[in-house]
Amino acid sequence: MLKLHFAPNSRAGRILWLLEELELPYELNAMSFHPKDLKSDEHRSRHPLGRIPVLDDGDVSIYESGAIVEYVLARHKDGGLKPAIDSPMFPEYLQWFHYCEGMVMPPMNTIVVHTILL
Repeated sequence: MLKLHFAPNSRAGRILWLLEELELPYELNAMSFHPKDLKSDEHRSRHPLGRIPVLDDGDVSIYESGAIVEYVLARHKDGGLKPAIDSPMFPEYLQWFHYCEGMVMPPMNTIVVHTILL
């Protein structure tokens, strides 16, 4: 069974959404951002920098939310959320998938910090 190491208001939310959308069974390990959770030896065995999210799938632990999304869609069912690799739409899907994370998220984070957190 999948196990998601999760903290509220983190990028783990996108993984939680994906697991729900695909109706995959999973266990949720709710964590805090406190160093006692993130810097523990147990958690660092999953992620050497002590970050979240981390997804355990049997003996496999994978981190970085974008990598987890790609892993789940490739390894489990994709629910029609991504085109087949031989589809003419696959290259465009990949471009937008990575564009959003690399180009859209940085300015969105700045907006959130300056309008909500400061």
